[in-house]
Amino acid sequence: MTLEAFYQQIGSNYENVLKRLLSEKRIVNFVIRFLEDDSFDKLCQSLDNMDYDTAFNYAHNLKGLAQNLGFENLAKSAGKISDILRSDNKNILKTSHKLINDLISDYNDVKAAIIELKKKYEP
Repeated sequence: MTLEAFYQQIGSNYENVLKRLLSEKRIVNFVIRFLEDDSFDKLCQSLDNMDYDTAFNYAHNLKGLAQNLGFENLAKSAGKISDILRSDNKNILKTSHKLINDLISDYNDVKAAIIELKKKYEP
């Protein structure tokens, strides 16, 4: 899989990321290192524990990381969770499984595509 095909697969714009990060090598490095970030796991754990302040920090971190790497769908779904956690209406998360499911789906889509991308760029 090429880097451009990777971005097409996750519904994002490769050219925008290239303009921001300036080289394919840099993009590949950061994209592959995304798998090492534990923000998603910590976010899920914090939500399970109803620790909404900590969950907000991880959601906000995940949103920023996804935005920087051009993972548009993941950035949007993490942003929605972040916005709710920032608000006084955190009870929405208890009843809106769609927001959580969208986040999980978007994260899993990106993760699966990165694993496929690694096959080309790592031995």
